[in-house]
Amino acid sequence: MALVPEDGTGLAAANCYIDESELDAYALLRNIDLSAYSTQQKEAAIFISANDFIDALHCYKGVKIDEGQGMALYTDVVTFDIASKDIKNANACTAILQLQGLLFVQTSVADKDGEIKSQQDKLDVLETKVE
Repeated sequence: MALVPEDGTGLAAANCYIDESELDAYALLRNIDLSAYSTQQKEAAIFISANDFIDALHCYKGVKIDEGQGMALYTDVVTFDIASKDIKNANACTAILQLQGLLFVQTSVADKDGEIKSQQDKLDVLETKVE
């Protein structure tokens, strides 16, 4: 898959907000090692985070610059100059979470400590039970 980052002109072919080099630069500044991931894995994570998380779950003020543009940003109200740093950082951050398997967590079977087998807490007459 070829990544085509949005450049603020409303590209019809755009399918993300950053490319692999921007992901690597973001990770390097935060001391996050991505060397275990292939180009294909990183590109898939960038694509998933941009399309299945950022654009799918967020609404933006205004209307698209061009109705045929590939990505939800940029709009007539939210310009490339205003939002590019934030949206690119969001795409990089969520791509890293996707690579780590943390972007879409099934909360019914896992929490921050892993899978929940059984948990029971009792304090005096108050009792909670999680399974």
